[in-house]
Amino acid sequence: MLELGKAIRIVRDAKGIRLATLAERSGVSVPFLSLVEHGDRQPSLAVLRKVADGLGIPPEVLIMLSQPTSGHLQSDDRTTQSLIAAIQKMLAVEDDLRTKLGSEPKPRARKKNYG
Repeated sequence: MLELGKAIRIVRDAKGIRLATLAERSGVSVPFLSLVEHGDRQPSLAVLRKVADGLGIPPEVLIMLSQPTSGHLQSDDRTTQSLIAAIQKMLAVEDDLRTKLGSEPKPRARKKNYG
């Protein structure tokens, strides 16, 4: 399965939409969207549709990207096809850049337990 959270972040960044704005537009909380973008949570189909609507893209784009690569979902819609292809290219470029730089994703700060 493609890293759906990365795809959401890429589209959001490309459209210049802040996380809080997407949360407001989609009716999904900022913390949950952040967890999805970091790959720590998988959204339901209903949430995927809301996020796609908030991003102003066809819901099929995120639904198809969330499927295993061996899946057979296809779309005849040219906009959906071109968006999926562009997102996949961006993900490949990002992964290639991380490999060349020898970097891993930044570790997330853990909350300290004081009690």
